[in-house]
Amino acid sequence: MGRSEVAPRCSGRPIVAESSLSEWLNASREHIRRELDKLAYAAHLDQPALVGTADIRQSALIAALVAASKDLPDTKGPSAGGIPARPRRLAGLARRGAVPVPPPLVSGVSGRLPPGALRLPRHAQSVGQDRPNRWREVALLAAARSKGAPSAIWELVEELCAKDDAPAEDAPEPGNAAQWGALLAAQVLHETGLAAPDPNLQARHERKRERVRDWQVRLLRSTVLPARERALAGDLLARLGDPRQHLLDVDHLRFAAVPRGPFWMGEPGNEDAELHCNAGLDYDYWIAQTPVTVAQFRQFVAASGYDAHDPDCLRAPENRRWSG
Repeated sequence: MGRSEVAPRCSGRPIVAESSLSEWLNASREHIRRELDKLAYAAHLDQPALVGTADIRQSALIAALVAASKDLPDTKGPSAGGIPARPRRLAGLARRGAVPVPPPLVSGVSGRLPPGALRLPRHAQSVGQDRPNRWREVALLAAARSKGAPSAIWELVEELCAKDDAPAEDAPEPGNAAQWGALLAAQVLHETGLAAPDPNLQARHERKRERVRDWQVRLLRSTVLPARERALAGDLLARLGDPRQHLLDVDHLRFAAVPRGPFWMGEPGNEDAELHCNAGLDYDYWIAQTPVTVAQFRQFVAASGYDAHDPDCLRAPENRRWSG
């Protein structure tokens, strides 16, 4: 974003092959970053799934860059017709005119990745853990770059989180870097097609995969990660193979006993359902501790032949709450 691209030295002097985006637009890095952040927020706000990519239309990217250039009082800003060539090369626009962006998009979409970020797993691990909101795509791009070499991907996963087992349920909460590293490791496995259980996977890599899976279970109770990231951990857990059978198998459903007698119901301050004591329950009953999941509803459909449901409701991750 802020550096010029140079060709190899010729006669001892570097030849500038192409100016940086900031120089080309005559706009400050701060203005460019601000407009791209707004663009990223809008793209991911409308993103239907927590896993995968969001698309940015070519016209929206051009408009954002034009807006960034107009913020400087000493420039008229480039014309819309003169922008497309450079941003297309920087952002990797698809022929259909959209930019696939790893979630969440960071300012690196039109910038330059740090030297070696796609070649050095340890470097991608450190920036991914320490500054996840800015560098998440560095770790994902490092994995994508190594997609043809699974050993490199497993090395990256190990650096991110798979060296240590997930902490026990009653253990102190792990630190910020450890939690973000575990989430990134799961994303790396998903994006490279290595998340699902594979009977042919080497035992040492399967242990890493299982550690990453178990970490996602712990991340669901995180007080560090935002709610959206915890939901992402749940979706990634489904792809890694959720070990919580009480959420996947009807026969393992967990129930809680509700005894007969008086009970409180309602909500303080709710005019429609004021908090009050109800003495009308004259029988005991059992209630499921968790909502019915997609996997459990799928079992019901297979066993009963029930077909009065929306087929799309079975396309969600297996461990998600079923919603007909």
